[in-house]
Amino acid sequence: MSITKDEAQALLPVLSALRRDFHAHPELGLNEFRTAERIEAELDALGIAHRRVGKTGVWGTLHGRRDGGKAVLLRADIDALPTQERNTHAYRSQTDGVMHACGHDAHTAALLGGAMLLSRHTDAFAGEVRFAFQPAEEIGFGAKDFIADGALNGAIAVFGLHCAPDLKSGTVGLTAGPNNAGVDLFRITVHGKS
Repeated sequence: MSITKDEAQALLPVLSALRRDFHAHPELGLNEFRTAERIEAELDALGIAHRRVGKTGVWGTLHGRRDGGKAVLLRADIDALPTQERNTHAYRSQTDGVMHACGHDAHTAALLGGAMLLSRHTDAFAGEVRFAFQPAEEIGFGAKDFIADGALNGAIAVFGLHCAPDLKSGTVGLTAGPNNAGVDLFRITVHGKS
C-alpha cells in the first residue's frame, strides 16, 4: 500500500479543524458524549462501520478487500482533563474547568485522519483495521470496556500514540513496550515532625 506524503498533507486543513473542534468542546472521562457523536459522524461519512463500547467509546472497523490478512488495532484517547484553559485562542475550551491539556484532541483527529487515508485504499490491504476511540484514559477505566468487548481478540498488533512536546515537530519517537506514566493511585502517609 502506498499513501503519499502529499495525500496525507492534503488532509491538514480538515484535521486541524477537527482537532480545534475537539479542543473547544472537551469532555471528562466517561462523559465524552459529544466527542463520540462527532467521531461517529466522521466514520459514517467515510462508510466505516462502528459501534459504541460502553457509554462513550467508539469502535470502528474497516476491512481490506484483499484476501487473508489479520486484524490490527489503532487506538486514540478522547477524554480531557479537569483543568482551566487560560489563553485567547479562538478554539480554546468552551467548557469551564475542562481542557484538552494532554493532546487527546490531537490523538482523536490523527486517528480519524488515519481512517480517512485507509478508507481510500481498502483495495491495497487484507484483513481488518480496528479503530478504538477510547474514553476515560486519564482516569484509568476506558480500556477495560474495549478489552471486555473483544477489541484485542485476534489482533496481531496494537498501535497508539502520544503527543510529545519535547520532540521536534515532524519527528516520531518510538519505544518498544510500555511508555509514559501509569494512572495507578496510591496514598502515602508520613509520620514525623515538620
